[in-house]
Amino acid sequence: MFKRPARILLVADASIAHAVRRAAAIHDERIEARTTIGVDAADLAWADLVVTLDQTDVARLPPLPAHCRHRPWPLTAAERSSDAAIETAIGERIRAMHGGLRLLGRLDAQD
Repeated sequence: MFKRPARILLVADASIAHAVRRAAAIHDERIEARTTIGVDAADLAWADLVVTLDQTDVARLPPLPAHCRHRPWPLTAAERSSDAAIETAIGERIRAMHGGLRLLGRLDAQD
């Protein structure tokens, strides 16, 4: 298990970045999330997981360092329909990841 929060970098285009940033405001002992429009070397050095929300974001990703993984979380047209829908979709995915990390933490504690 991580000794620090898992660092998630959400890559979003400028039109939805503000809604994604609000959804990513979850900070606790297990997850720290940031939002960016363009990915640079400092972002990749910080991140454990890079999440892209659109296929065009995937195409613009630079090569990832060995410690970093990529996951696509494409948003449907309905999820992109409003800021509230974007916040809900991203928030649900982050909360699901948080639940998985919490479960892993419990399993580690049992060992």
